[in-house]
Amino acid sequence: MADIPAKLVAKLREQTGARMMDAKGALVAKVEKDSPAASAKLMPGDVITHLNGTEVKSVRDLQRLVANIKAGDT
Repeated sequence: MADIPAKLVAKLREQTGARMMDAKGALVAKVEKDSPAASAKLMPGDVITHLNGTEVKSVRDLQRLVANIKAGDT
C-alpha cells in the first residue's frame, strides 16, 4: 500500500476529468493471490478510503485499523 502521490492525483484528474479534491486514502499497489484483499476483490490501483465505516486518510491509518481487526471478523 502507498499514500497517493500528488502527481498521480493530477494525472487522474487530467485523464478522467474527475474532480478529486485531495489525495486521501491508501493506494493498492499489489494484491497477493488467495489473500483477504483478493477475496475482497481489491485490485492494484484501487484506493481504500474507508474501512468498516472509518475514514482512511493514509497507509498508516489503514495499518492501524487493520491491526485492530480480530481474526474471523468481517
